[in-house]
Order: sequence, then C-alpha cells, then structure tokens
Amino acid sequence: MSLSPKIPAIAKRTMSTFPRRALALGALLAFAHGCGSANSSPAAPTTTTPPSTAPAMPSPATVSTLRGPSDTLRTHWASDQGAEFAFYADIAGLVHTPIGQSVLPAVAASMGSLEPDPLQCIKDAMASVQEVLILGRTPLILIGFDERAASPNACLAALSATPTHVEGVASAYRFGDKIIARQPGFLAIGNEAEIVKAVRQTAPQPTPAALTLADDQYVAWRLSTPDGSDVKSATGRIIISAQRLRFDIDADVSEQAANEIETQWQSVQSATAFAGVGPAEVPTIQSLLRAMSVERKGNHISAAIDIQEPVAHQLRDLSAAPPRMVSRPRSSRAVT
Repeated sequence: MSLSPKIPAIAKRTMSTFPRRALALGALLAFAHGCGSANSSPAAPTTTTPPSTAPAMPSPATVSTLRGPSDTLRTHWASDQGAEFAFYADIAGLVHTPIGQSVLPAVAASMGSLEPDPLQCIKDAMASVQEVLILGRTPLILIGFDERAASPNACLAALSATPTHVEGVASAYRFGDKIIARQPGFLAIGNEAEIVKAVRQTAPQPTPAALTLADDQYVAWRLSTPDGSDVKSATGRIIISAQRLRFDIDADVSEQAANEIETQWQSVQSATAFAGVGPAEVPTIQSLLRAMSVERKGNHISAAIDIQEPVAHQLRDLSAAPPRMVSRPRSSRAVT
C-alpha cells in the first residue's frame, strides 16, 4: 500500500512545519499509514493501548528540575506570538544526550567537503546554540546562543545576509523576505513586524505547561487550532536517555480524523510486507511497529514511539523507515 492523500491532519501539520525526522511526531502516524501491507488481513476493531507508560512527571519535591525557554527568549516572546503554534528545543542538553554524542561525530566527519563559510557556520552553531523557540506558523524563530563560544558572523556570511536597519535592533540583516536580528545572547528570525514586536518586549512571558521539560525531555511543542477542520489541538514531546527514545503526541481531532487514524493503525498492525522495504529490513520495521502505540478515547488520540534499547539500536530503528514513509504527501485534503 503506498502513501494515500488521506494522511491524517496531525501528520500533515507537523511534517509541513518542521524537519521530518527531527520531530517524528507527525511521522509516527504517516508511517503507520504509509507502510501498509501488500499482504494483510483486517485487524480486530480494538483500540491499541501503549506498550509502556510515559515517564511520570516529577513530584512536587523535584519540580525544581523542570526547565524551559530562558528568560532571554521569554522576554522577547510577545503574548500573541505562538498562540497557534509553539516549539521549544533544549539544544545544549540535546547535544549531550547519548544520541547527540553519537550523531555529532558523524556530522563533523561529513562536513569536509563544505565551503569555508558554511563549514564554519555549522561548527559555530554546534558550539554556541543553546536553545531554539519557534512561534507561529509564519514563523518567528528565537535562537539563544553563547557568544563566548562562537559568534553568528560565519552563519550570516554563509547566508549572504545583507546589513539593514530595523528600529530598536542592535544589528539587523536581510535574508530574502526575512529579517535576522542580532541582539545580545540571541538571534530573532522572521518578518520585520514580528521582529520589532519581539525586540520591544521587556517582560518575560510565563512558560506554557506544554513547553515545560522534565528530566530526559529535550523537545516539546503545542498546536492550537480550535477552528481547524481536523486538528483542534495537539502537544508533543521527545524523551531521550541512554536506554530509551520516546516520541509522544496527544491530540484532540475531529471524529472523521479519529476514525481515519484508528483504521489506519489497525491496518498497519497486520502488515506482513512494506512498500519500499526489502525482506532483510522487514524485522527491523516490525520491531519499530511493536514500539508504536495508538490509543483513542472519543476524539482524543494518544500516540507514541517508545524505543527501549541501547543508543546504537535506537539509531538503527529510526533509520529503518524508507524516506517516502516520512516525506510530505504529494496531495492532501485542505486543513484550515
């Protein structure tokens, strides 16, 4: 079974906004639909429950370990920015996770053929970027960095960004139709109106609960589209440790979308062959499917990929999905 135009709206929205594998939340459902069986039989009409429960949130005694966007980024987050969509990644923590430590050497080894400016940009970004906050679907991107480790000058040069003037901004550059504002400790990237609004902010915004990270959590996001035809709201997280990699999503969706997701999940569970996958790779795909769970309660969907194994096996399983299973669909029903 190949990819269908009826990829669930959660996958469409998530995957059209962010790099496919980096977030994988939408890919979870797209994968479940895209790797349908060439030889499958109807599954029993029952709801699948998660193979394991998500880590409990810290008790009041350990609530001090919760973290989120820094004061610097929250200070430049206007109250109406990110009302529809917000994403936060603790980059400084992420690069020191077992997966980060496994992937970074491979990234560094692959950079030898780059031109000097892009090469230096990547090195500086890896050394200095601390956190990333993305607000709205336009979007406004706030990047916290440690200028003592490296400046963003090489990246500005690699982008061929040209200096410009923006009211209230220490240093501003134009890159296509976007403005890059360089302020002490952070970069802001977006359209000029959003940049000016962000720079004028002086009081930190409270961190939304959906973007608060607990131990071993490094990425969180929320979507709020109450008037959407398919997805009303959604939240997601990525949990990483030496023995566990978990992607979570909780979403309130329309009844039609909930029916589609449940049907697609039941179908893929009975798959014995997968589009674009050779016989030798089938056991790995089946292992990844066993780590997946989808639970429906009315129009609420909880889904997860919970890989509980050493880092090397985590990376193997994540790389097992053929690219078309996590790529953007060629066509899809419109989402408002």
